[in-house]
Parts: sequence; structure tokens; C-alpha cells
Amino acid sequence: MRRWIEIVYLLWWAWLCMALLHELGHIAVGCAVGGDLEHFELRPWCLPHSLFASNSFPLLTLWAGPILGSVSVLVVAAIVRRQAVWFVAWFSVVANGLYLLAGYYSGDSELDSTKMLQEGTPAWMLIAVGAAMSIAGYIGFRSEFQRAVSGNASPLSLRSIVISAGAMVILVLLLAVMGSR
Repeated sequence: MRRWIEIVYLLWWAWLCMALLHELGHIAVGCAVGGDLEHFELRPWCLPHSLFASNSFPLLTLWAGPILGSVSVLVVAAIVRRQAVWFVAWFSVVANGLYLLAGYYSGDSELDSTKMLQEGTPAWMLIAVGAAMSIAGYIGFRSEFQRAVSGNASPLSLRSIVISAGAMVILVLLLAVMGSR
């Protein structure tokens, strides 16, 4: 039972990290290239999004979300070298890849994929990147998930759970207060 509680806990962390890092990728790059950030929403109970009033490099800003949202957490996992962090990292990769593919196939005008196509990204590139991220992320996440379920993963220590739960509470409180503009 404890193992499944840990897995649900890790999935919550994975979702929170993936959504936050994806959107922060858009915001950081959009602002770095001189974009005028008009509105953003990062609170975990809302759908994260950002809106730029003007942006000279919209494609760069659009691609920054899924790319930085995946690469940044992979870099952290490579540095920290903890199974729980790899679990979160591979979840982020597969989620961002599937998001690109789902957005392409849905055609929803508010999703990144549709905006990428409107700004000139070739459809084949969007599909190729989304598929590559989905496949690589699936392989990595499946491996980490199997390790967690089988009991071969190192169980989370009480210290790790307390520290990460405290960090999650602080993060959610900060996002509740400052996560929207």
C-alpha cells in the first residue's frame, strides 16, 4: 500500500513540475526575447497558460515550453541522480510530447501546436518532435514506473517525503498568491 501512495505522490509532483516548467519555459524565453507578457496563470488548480501582447519571436517562445519543460528536469535528474527525480523527468518528457501530438490532432486554436503551425512550423517537424519525445519519454517513464511498482526502487525516506511535501505546500501557496497576473 505504501508503494502505491508513493507512486500517486510522485505522479502529483510530476504533473506539478511538468506544468510549471512548461509554462515557465514560455514565460522565460518570451520575456528574454523582448516579449510583452500580458497575462499568465500558474496556479495548479487552473490550466497554466501565458499570453504575450507582443512578441518578436513567437516560435521560439512557443517551442520553449515543451523543450525547456522537458530538458530542464532531465538535467536536474542527471545531476541529482535519484530515482524519484528520474520518474518526474521522464513523465515530463512523455507529457510534453503527447501534448504536442494531441494539440496537432485536436486543432484547438488555443494550444501550442496549432499556434506553432500558424507561425510556420512544418507539420512533419511538429509530429516528429512530438513522437520522438513521446517515445523516449514513454521508454524512460515506463522503466521508472516499473521500478517503482515492482519494489526495486529505493523507497522514499520519511525525510524526503517531509521535505518534498513541505516544498510542495510552499510552492502551491506561492503559486496561489503570485501565480496569476
